[in-house]
Amino acid sequence: MCRIRRSRRGPNSARFGVPRIPHSRRSAGVERPDRGRSTAETRCPVVLRFRKQEIYLNTGTMKTRPYPGKDGRRIWLSRSEQEELLEEIVEDPRRRIAFQLGLHGLRSDEIVSTDNSAGVTVDNFRELANGATGHVLVVEGGKTGKRETPASRDLVERARMLKSAARLRKDEPLVDVSTRTLRSWMTDAREELASRLKERDAEEWSSLGLHDLRRTWATDGYYSLAFAGVPIAEELIMSWGGWAHTSTGRETFRTSYLGPVPDHVTERASENLGLL
Repeated sequence: MCRIRRSRRGPNSARFGVPRIPHSRRSAGVERPDRGRSTAETRCPVVLRFRKQEIYLNTGTMKTRPYPGKDGRRIWLSRSEQEELLEEIVEDPRRRIAFQLGLHGLRSDEIVSTDNSAGVTVDNFRELANGATGHVLVVEGGKTGKRETPASRDLVERARMLKSAARLRKDEPLVDVSTRTLRSWMTDAREELASRLKERDAEEWSSLGLHDLRRTWATDGYYSLAFAGVPIAEELIMSWGGWAHTSTGRETFRTSYLGPVPDHVTERASENLGLL
């Protein structure tokens, strides 16, 4: 555990200060936070070295909640944890795209070809009309019918590259596997990540499931829009994610998907409150 020396810079620095680690000090496996700031709960980051990259994990900080009435836990990944997961499968374009689709709010049976869905193809990406910049992903065969959700430029470009490299037709699924295989991919990725971490962190990563990617997308999107002052943040996320605009659909979204406030939103709010 890191021992933090309290600062004499006022009460707020002791309660809310978050140690910032200069890049020049990121050399050893475990680093000490700056002595000028302190926090009530600070953990030493762990450096992981693989594929000629360094990834920094803050140990024991994954946001989780237990399932009500059953074993297991629900997980919401931070943005850095999302990148860590995607980097784990960077050498397999199909797996990465599958996980990215999950982080765009798709259910597993919307990612691949099933009886109710043809899967995601390059044709499912549409440019915004009337001179607007960006793309949407047209999701076919969802529980609430056809919908569109914003798609990142990175996902669109990777989908096009995969189509070209694999010589796929425009109407061929980008991820032509079963939902069982998707779950197996997630198991492989999370176990590989967990194998390099301490016990508590390994346990958290080992609980990660495909549907947690959808939870992560919903929560990050909602709080980002709400903090930006978008008055219909919940309606937008529910529409993009395929939740029915009913009292039951809203209750499901709020109780089963909406999770803790993401750290990047808390950081921005803290700046506005003058805490940083």
